Amino acid sequence: MLFGAALVAIAACVVIFFKMVPGQPSQVDAPAVAAPIVTADVAPKDTIRQRLTTREDGRTFEFAVAASPSARCFYRLNSVRPWRHPGWTNRALDEAKGILKFEYEVAGLALNCLLTEDTSRFCKADERAKMVEAVSFYLKKYRRDLARKKSASNAPETAQGQMYKDLAGRMNAMDVAGGDDDQVDDARQLFAGIESVTAAGYFNSADFGGSSAPELANHIRPALSKPCR
Repeated sequence: MLFGAALVAIAACVVIFFKMVPGQPSQVDAPAVAAPIVTADVAPKDTIRQRLTTREDGRTFEFAVAASPSARCFYRLNSVRPWRHPGWTNRALDEAKGILKFEYEVAGLALNCLLTEDTSRFCKADERAKMVEAVSFYLKKYRRDLARKKSASNAPETAQGQMYKDLAGRMNAMDVAGGDDDQVDDARQLFAGIESVTAAGYFNSADFGGSSAPELANHIRPALSKPCR
């Protein structure tokens, strides 16, 4: 009898002990953890930094050109001159309004595309006016950039300035990718586009201001046809 009573007492103690210990939540009750949203070609950390520090909402670009081939030109820019830094961009696309926005660093390439894609639209005066305005704005910045570079090259070089210049040269030589977008002078892309549309008969020297745009003088071609009736 004593032995049986002891077994009953031990069993009662075990039951009391498990009731006092808090139970572990089941997997069903555990709070769900939201999975991070990661783009296909950007690391998670870079994606988060891009959202927090460089949102495109409200950003002002130097160029904003409305043209029907904007989407194609946006994709061409990304394929020919891809973004090398996921934390910033120098081109954007407003598909709803058909506007391609971009910075001076890629303006030559962007304007080349906007000039040479869907050229039949240039039979409309307002479409030609959009491109003339964009090209004129580019040339102003191009002249300013050339003047700045010329002034910098003529300025006497200090010992410290020469040291930084040499260091930059060595770093560029080590960059197998060929440097960033802002180090590329793609004015030749614009000039090639001007040659194409003038030869096709959509534009002439007078459209771009004649002698007021001397940079274009060697790139204006005689019209080979009259596409607009």
